[in-house]
Amino acid sequence: MKLLILSLFLTSCVTTQQKTLKDYDLSSAIAVRNADIKKADKDKNGLLTEIKKDCDGMIWQGQWCASTGCDLVGYEDTRLNGRFYRRPQPRCWTKSKADKGIRQGSAATWSRDMFVCGFGIYALAQQRLDLLQRHVKYGQDNFFVMGYPVFAKGYDPRTTYTPNVRAYLYRALASVGGKKYPGYYWPAAYGSGSKDFHAHLQLCSIWARGISDNRITNQMKSRVEEHYKADKTDLFAAYLHGKYTGNYKRIHKLCSSSEMVVPKYVRCGKGRTDCQIAHKVFVCGMMIDDLTQ
Repeated sequence: MKLLILSLFLTSCVTTQQKTLKDYDLSSAIAVRNADIKKADKDKNGLLTEIKKDCDGMIWQGQWCASTGCDLVGYEDTRLNGRFYRRPQPRCWTKSKADKGIRQGSAATWSRDMFVCGFGIYALAQQRLDLLQRHVKYGQDNFFVMGYPVFAKGYDPRTTYTPNVRAYLYRALASVGGKKYPGYYWPAAYGSGSKDFHAHLQLCSIWARGISDNRITNQMKSRVEEHYKADKTDLFAAYLHGKYTGNYKRIHKLCSSSEMVVPKYVRCGKGRTDCQIAHKVFVCGMMIDDLTQ
């Protein structure tokens, strides 16, 4: 019976398939990534300057710092530890402006996608136990309503962490710090049919599960393959396909090209390419790491 249970467990999960440097020539991918990092407009802390002004900035700044090692200076509330914002000052939403009916950069100071594809990725990649602990405590103290407005006119439900997102947070905390809180065991479901940025959210969550658990389930693998087939420019899907099948051919080609080929969900302001650079540097950095281990 024990052998049967073990067999069922193993067939329900997909582990990393490793390739080595001899399978791929990484010289072009490394040169392109280094050139992208060099040309990016950065401040004294290594943060991308234009993204600091963007109300979706935490997503792309988180990925950029996950790969380059910069700190998310200005993104955490200095008075309420563990509470984070979409960008440094000025905030994308304030109550005073909302009360006056002034249109703002966002309907809330924070949302789940900022964590799933930005802050969470950064904290996991850079092993920031301190930030994860503060973020969990802020969530526990505030019923996991992680931003404003809260239960008021204009309340944005995206500020509240769902069980899926809480599980991501607790698994990240366990991965970095070793302690498993009850929320670690909450399941996560990955349905088919997600497109555009919702597909990106799935891939971010699957990536995090893979890092935390060192494997993904067959359901997660199916979603990776779905997005891999749907969009040939999807860097993240191509990378995860390579990581869990051993076939890095597509992501290697994308990362070796000096063209800024990224999926349409990576959207910057008019005339800007900084978020595209951030995303490509992050994903291609992971591919290079995988293939040189």
